[in-house]
Amino acid sequence: MKKIILLGAAPIDGTMRYPSEGTLSVDAATADDLIKVGLAKSDDLNDLKADEVRTLAAEEGATIGPAATKTDAITAIQDRRANKA
Repeated sequence: MKKIILLGAAPIDGTMRYPSEGTLSVDAATADDLIKVGLAKSDDLNDLKADEVRTLAAEEGATIGPAATKTDAITAIQDRRANKA
């Protein structure tokens, strides 16, 4: 299973799914296909580079300090998402 974020509406397993649903877990083949055609992006934070994680943290409003490690930033993003739900 892979985690993705939809960038547009997409049929997944016969059901229309939407970006407003947030992070979705789908099989690897489906994730790869949706990413390839530009309908989704990966939400596996560990796959991102440290500067990409810091940028994402800022975009999502997760508070991290300038000396935060990639792991610190991932934890801050996950905490922010958990508190938003």
